[in-house]
Amino acid sequence: MNVFRPGAWKKITAVGSRFYKARDIEVGQQPIPTDIDTEFEKIKWKRDYDEKETTFLKLYKAFRLKKDDKPRTMLLLDDFMYDNVRLWVKKFRKENQIKTQCYRVDRHETLGNELAIAHFIVYRGGRVKFYGHDHWIQSVKNEDDYESLPKVFDPTMFVEAIDAQGLELIYEAFENLRGLARLRWLSLDNSPLIDDWCLDKITCELRNTLEYLDISNCKRITYRGLTCLYKMEKLKTLKVENIADSIEFQLACLELEEANPGLKIEGVEYMEPEQNESKNQ
Repeated sequence: MNVFRPGAWKKITAVGSRFYKARDIEVGQQPIPTDIDTEFEKIKWKRDYDEKETTFLKLYKAFRLKKDDKPRTMLLLDDFMYDNVRLWVKKFRKENQIKTQCYRVDRHETLGNELAIAHFIVYRGGRVKFYGHDHWIQSVKNEDDYESLPKVFDPTMFVEAIDAQGLELIYEAFENLRGLARLRWLSLDNSPLIDDWCLDKITCELRNTLEYLDISNCKRITYRGLTCLYKMEKLKTLKVENIADSIEFQLACLELEEANPGLKIEGVEYMEPEQNESKNQ
């Protein structure tokens, strides 16, 4: 009884013949051409100039090195060890996040800056509110408000608030915040990938509009990242709950409030001098 679908056994044997072709080349024998050889030659112009003509590289193309790396003739057995595969998956996931969250010119040219960031946030599970509207637009299982977002540029719509709680946003994602004229409220609560570099990017893009910023539970943020927020002169409320309780973090908050008298920082408990001395002892 044949358990394979029609044509499947032919493909399996063809792949096997490719393996033996590579072996025959090593021993100096002339390989026998197969159907895969013919198809592979037809699309030869689509491949990179430095791609090697080896069976292993064709079968496991995802593991090959980039152009700027040192070339290899075949995959080593160590490449399939658990730690190496785990590192490859981590690297692949990082590259995929950069590609999907980076600034896209075609999207912003079609929708405009306001609707482009709205689609970007709502599509990933967040929610947005437009200037002059009372309700939030979000995408949930039972109520899909995502379809209500305009698909073409609308000059009357301005994003006023963005709720990105829990979203895995990286540095490249905040390039999409450019050109937002009336964004006043931004929540990044419990976003695991937010770090000091992301804060610096937010400051550059929203320094003239943002009034409320929530970075609670963002464990990658340190006291160094807070120092860049002094540029945001219109910032009135900053929430920093469950980030750090170090003396350096408290001093950074004090300096930030001193630089911006109208700013109120919530979620930080300043240590009294007596408590500080007892802790040092």
